Amino acid sequence: MLELLTIGALAGAALAAGIGALIVRRKRRWIDRALRRRVLVHTSEDQTIDGVLMAATPDGVVLANAKFHEPDVGFAGEVWVPREKVRFLQLPEPTVTAIGVGG
Repeated sequence: MLELLTIGALAGAALAAGIGALIVRRKRRWIDRALRRRVLVHTSEDQTIDGVLMAATPDGVVLANAKFHEPDVGFAGEVWVPREKVRFLQLPEPTVTAIGVGG
């Protein structure tokens, strides 16, 4: 009987934790919405790198299919850009379309 109560208590606690996690979700950051999309990374060295954002960590960003914007030089594989070199990121395509604008 005690084992059933313990199992029931553990199941109830797990259910409450799951519901609590749904209620108190971490606010989604802008950069999270940009994952797996094409971005332009403007660096502190006045270069622009065009690529698909694969990861954003506290110490940098990872781009796939990356190339320098000018001159048009590509990289093989994935490229990691250290956080201290990132001036800002830009989405070249808008995430929303304004009403009555565009086609």
